[in-house]
Amino acid sequence: MQRKWALGALAAVIVVAGMSALALRSRRKPPPPLQPSAAAVITNDGITLNGTIRPQHVAGVAASVSGNIDRFFVEVGDDVFQGQLLARIGSSGLDSAKEAGTQAVERAQDHISKMEAAANAARMEASRAEADAQRARAQMDRAQKAYERQTTLNRAGATPKIVYEKARDDYEAAIQEYEIMDKAMRGSRENVQTAATRVAEARATLAQKQQELQDAESDYEAAEVRAPVVSRRARARGRCPRRRA
Repeated sequence: MQRKWALGALAAVIVVAGMSALALRSRRKPPPPLQPSAAAVITNDGITLNGTIRPQHVAGVAASVSGNIDRFFVEVGDDVFQGQLLARIGSSGLDSAKEAGTQAVERAQDHISKMEAAANAARMEASRAEADAQRARAQMDRAQKAYERQTTLNRAGATPKIVYEKARDDYEAAIQEYEIMDKAMRGSRENVQTAATRVAEARATLAQKQQELQDAESDYEAAEVRAPVVSRRARARGRCPRRRA
């Protein structure tokens, strides 16, 4: 009788323990759902990943002059290469200075072309004047020898007076001709020197105008915003307040 009672008590304990275990299991919280991870799709052409792309490096771009951006040359999200023009700072003064510098250089180049042409013409004229002077000098020397010979013969009474006078007149005319040619030669040489001086001055003016144009172009380029590096995401703002260079 006692044995049956012990077996019944043991069975009751087992039943109670089982019911308690079931109750504890039913009160446990379910595990949190797993966060969806980036899906990787493998195809024959490559691997496609879903996610957000963030830049590894961010590079700022700016102009060395201040002012409002006058024009954009790229759109947000465009791919850009290093040195590509992104935007330009608006400044009418820079545009006017560059245009005026270009026109000044063109005028200086035209002036130097005219001065060089005048110098070439002066050198050609000087060459002709020197040749004429040399011919006049040779003619004068021949006339002088003929006059001296006729003078000696005239003193000895060995030549007619008319021949002597003609030799004298020819010699005097040759002297006058040589003096005219010599004066023309000297004047042409002075013209060559003057033309050379004007060419040098024109070249100096051209160099000055070219330097002014170069400075204007440098200021104009300073208003350009260019990409410092290769970028896969181009962004721009409406104002670029930067200190003047």
